[in-house]
Amino acid sequence: MFGLGIQELLLILIIFRPFIVILIFLKKSRRNRHNPSTPFASGHSRAQWVTWLLVVAIVLNLIAIVSVSYQIDLLSKAMSGQTITAAEAAANDSRQQLIGVLQVLVLLVTAMLFLIWLHRAYRNLPALGARNLAYSPQWVVGGFFVPFLNLVRPFQVVREIWNASDPDVTNDSSPQSTRTPPLVGWWWTLFLISSFMSRMTLHGGTTVSSMLDMSWIMLVANILDIPSAILALLVVRAINTRQEEKSKRLMRPGDRDPV
Repeated sequence: MFGLGIQELLLILIIFRPFIVILIFLKKSRRNRHNPSTPFASGHSRAQWVTWLLVVAIVLNLIAIVSVSYQIDLLSKAMSGQTITAAEAAANDSRQQLIGVLQVLVLLVTAMLFLIWLHRAYRNLPALGARNLAYSPQWVVGGFFVPFLNLVRPFQVVREIWNASDPDVTNDSSPQSTRTPPLVGWWWTLFLISSFMSRMTLHGGTTVSSMLDMSWIMLVANILDIPSAILALLVVRAINTRQEEKSKRLMRPGDRDPV
């Protein structure tokens, strides 16, 4: 009764996720070879779109926190034996569903644009002097959708992009040999934790007590989503800045490190 609707939408996303992977790999089934002659293509506009959508997601999380707090208060009253009118329950349910639908829509668009930006950022690496890259551009996207592999592959891809985009790293350096940036490590850690908490909210309660427990989980999930989104925003902006700067340096031979 309280805040349902979001679960059904998320279940639909989970069901259709394998089909998205199949379409990606059918479209480009052959192995992609990194071509150093491919010119650098700025991903600045895509990074900006992802940044703004993450800001919108953060705002929705703040609204959701307030809304779930009201729901917790309402359910706590019901647990203590106080009477909850049908109008109060219906208003809470409608509010929660509206916020949930908005969050899912923003999540879908943000995820899609994030993957488009990430794909562009990875394809730029050969033009920025990177060699012997570990993955293909297709796996940059596909790694997010393969069970178990998606626990590590996206992190590895972003780490490689970060290191290979460093303006101060020479073309002969190996991106895999450098340390993991703390920002990337913290981003991925919080992403996994918040994703796990969000999965827990898929199991709707059937009693007032179970719905109250689930509401607390929803509250924690929304709270964790905020720093996770902030770190994602910082990662996107930092990688975009690094790639733009490295591209400019490569266009000015006088700024390049001596070989």
